[in-house]
Amino acid sequence: MRFFLDTANLYEIDHWREFGLVQGVTTNPALLAKEGGDALGRLKNICSMVAGPVSAEVTYQDHPSMIQQGLRLAGVAPNVVVKLPATIEGYRAAKVLGSRNVKRNITLTFVATQAIPFLMLNSPPVEYVSAICGRPEDFGVVSLEASYLKATIDRLSKVTQLLAASIRTSVQLASVIPYADVVTVPPSTWRTLFANPMTLQGENDFLNAWRELPAEWRTS
Repeated sequence: MRFFLDTANLYEIDHWREFGLVQGVTTNPALLAKEGGDALGRLKNICSMVAGPVSAEVTYQDHPSMIQQGLRLAGVAPNVVVKLPATIEGYRAAKVLGSRNVKRNITLTFVATQAIPFLMLNSPPVEYVSAICGRPEDFGVVSLEASYLKATIDRLSKVTQLLAASIRTSVQLASVIPYADVVTVPPSTWRTLFANPMTLQGENDFLNAWRELPAEWRTS
């Protein structure tokens, strides 16, 4: 499996590459808007920093506009993957863009059955279907179980990969690893995982106990 970073921040991409966690990048309109400035220029910079896929999402709701924007986004760099919503208009755009050899990531998938029409596309098959795992919990709804979507993908497509997205907690991350081909994780989640309070407390406890020894009894 691979790990992508869910961000449009250039500093974060550079920082987390050291840890092997930037095998690709996923962006969305909110992440690009958060950074401000020239969104297309920022996307170009991200594509130049990352060897793997970089997802960029359309910002229209009708398929003719999605198609035109998707073609423009795909022209930014060879590693761009165009994100399309799991809607009727998204399906129509995905069908046309696929025929134009544009790589696609079907996003905002909250129920496994939403992916069925997209998985039936065979000329060519879509590259990714994104399971939105954490966002439903913001509304008090149980997250989509990645296992259901993975089973649906395996039944209908031999090529499409499951991309688990919206990972907010260590529990969500652990739950998708057995099923996902790709997991995209925001920098904030990685920072939380590396700052586990029990780990930090344990580290302090051990160091404090060590410092209580007389200096001549310590190895260093």
